[in-house]
Amino acid sequence: MFPNLDIIVKNLTAYIIALIFNITFVCGQNDTAWINNWEKILIVDSHGGWSNFNNEFQILRENLSLTNQNRPDVIIKQINPDLIDSLFLSFKNKRQLKHDPLIMFNLDSTWLINNAENLWVEYLDKRKESSEINSSAINTLKDYPKIKSSIWRLQGSRWTDVYSFISVKIIKGIDTLSISSFGQYPYMLPWDVNGKNIFNAQISKLISQLLPYSAETNKSRLLGKRFNFYLVNVIYENYIYDERKFIKARNKYSRYFNKLEREFEIKHAQMVDMSSIEWGGIFGKPCLEFLLVDSCISNQIQFSAIYGRPIVLYTPNSILKGKVKLIKLLNDNPVYNYAINNEGCLGKIHWVQSKSLSKKAKNNFLRDVEDQDKSINQYKGKFKNAIFFEFTEDRDSKKSFSRWIFLQDGTLILWQLEGDYLMGLSKDMIEKQGYICRNIKLEELVTKPNRIDE
Repeated sequence: MFPNLDIIVKNLTAYIIALIFNITFVCGQNDTAWINNWEKILIVDSHGGWSNFNNEFQILRENLSLTNQNRPDVIIKQINPDLIDSLFLSFKNKRQLKHDPLIMFNLDSTWLINNAENLWVEYLDKRKESSEINSSAINTLKDYPKIKSSIWRLQGSRWTDVYSFISVKIIKGIDTLSISSFGQYPYMLPWDVNGKNIFNAQISKLISQLLPYSAETNKSRLLGKRFNFYLVNVIYENYIYDERKFIKARNKYSRYFNKLEREFEIKHAQMVDMSSIEWGGIFGKPCLEFLLVDSCISNQIQFSAIYGRPIVLYTPNSILKGKVKLIKLLNDNPVYNYAINNEGCLGKIHWVQSKSLSKKAKNNFLRDVEDQDKSINQYKGKFKNAIFFEFTEDRDSKKSFSRWIFLQDGTLILWQLEGDYLMGLSKDMIEKQGYICRNIKLEELVTKPNRIDE
C-alpha cells in the first residue's frame, strides 16, 4: 500500500548506523568552521501514507545549486548562501522554552492571548456554538498557565497512517553534520541535530526554503500549514470539549445542577449515550453523567453518578439521599480508608439511577466469575446494597487500577486489577492481572501507608 515506505525505513536505518559508528561528527566544531568550510549538502525529503514521494536533492558549495542527487547536471534552483549560514546558526533551543513552549514556534503567550478570539472563530469555521460556549473557549485559550502543557503535544509522531521524514546531511571532509525529523505536526518538530533534540521552528522554515516549489515535497508541513487548527484542536481536546459538554448539560438540567451543588462540587457533567458496564441494553441509551466530590468527606473520593431517561423518575435526589448510607457502609472498609488516607490515591463510588451496583455491572461481574471457573452461587442473594468502587493509586511514577465490589456482609471482592502493585498486597497475590474476581480476606489486605511520614 505504501510503495515508498521501504525507502524511508532504509534512510532511518542508515541514519541509526551512522550514529552508532560515529560517522557523524560535530563535537568541537563551531558554527564558523562549518559556515566557511562545508562542501556538500544532501537532502532526503520523503512521505509515506495515502500519498507517497521520495526526493533526494543535493547542494554543492562550489555553485550553490539545488539538483537531484541522480541528476546533478540539471539545476532546479539557486540557493542564497545567507540561507545556509542562517541554518547553521539555528541549531539551538531558545531560552525559556520550558516556561513558554510557544517559543519553539517563534510565538509567545502574548500572541495567543491577543489572537484567542480569532483563532477560535477560525477553528469553528461554519459551525455554530452558543455565546456562553464561545466565551468559555476563548477564556480557556487565554489561560496560558493552564494550557501550555498541551502545546508540548504539537511535536513528534502520533499517527500511524502518515510517515513524513526529512534528512539533511552537511558534509565537510570526513565529518557529517546530520539533521533529521519524523515530526508529523506543522513545522515537524523536534529536529535531531547529531543526537540532540532541537525545538526550533526556524530550522523548519529555513529547510523549507531549500526545497523546490514545483516538486511534491514536505515544504508546506515545514512552513507550519494548519498550525492554528492543530494548536486550538489540542487545547479543545484537553479542556474545551469537556467544558462544552458541561455547559450544555447544565443549561438543559439546571434545576438538577442546582440541587447537586448544595452538597457537591460538580467536577464533570455531560449528556451521553451510555452502553458500557454501567448501563443495560446492547445499544447506547441517553443519560446524564456526573462526577461529584464532597469535600466534607474527602477530595480523594468521587461519586460517578449516571441517570437515564425519563430523568423525572431518577432524579439526582437519589445520590443526595443515598450518600449518607454509602459512606456509613464504607466507614470501616479498609480499601476506602486507604484511599482517603494516602497521597496519590483516588476512589470512585459508582451510582446508577438509584443504587451503586447496576444490574448490567452485576451481570458482567458474574460472567467474569464463570470465566475464572468459579461458582456464582457463593454470591447468590448477596448483592443488596452492594457498592461498586474503583480505586487508582499513583506511586513512584507508576499507576495501579482496580475495580471492587463491596458486599453488605463485609465481603471484599477484587473484581479487576491492572498494575504491578496494589496497596500492601504481596507480589504473589497481584501476579494475576485482569478480571480476577477474587475474594480478599482482611488479614491479606495489608493497608500500610504508601509513604512514611516524618
